[in-house]
Amino acid sequence: ARDFSKSRGAPHVSFRLGEIAYLPVADQFADVLISNGVLCLTLSPRQVYSDAFRILRPGGRFVFADMVLKKALPSELLTAQAFAS
Repeated sequence: ARDFSKSRGAPHVSFRLGEIAYLPVADQFADVLISNGVLCLTLSPRQVYSDAFRILRPGGRFVFADMVLKKALPSELLTAQAFAS
């Protein structure tokens, strides 16, 4: 991702490794925060949203894509074996 952003002439883009609920950047650091497929994996969604908006500058954007269940999964899909296959 870093090489791609550099090859596209986007030196202002940065990537960080950290926990989505406790982002390793200062308050009002970013204009845009992008999250793809992470929110459904967290045990503390309120903390994720709180920290996301903490790091955004006024008028900043939080863009996310995630999965949402419309109904409960059948019990046979909730096993370790089902997830592994």
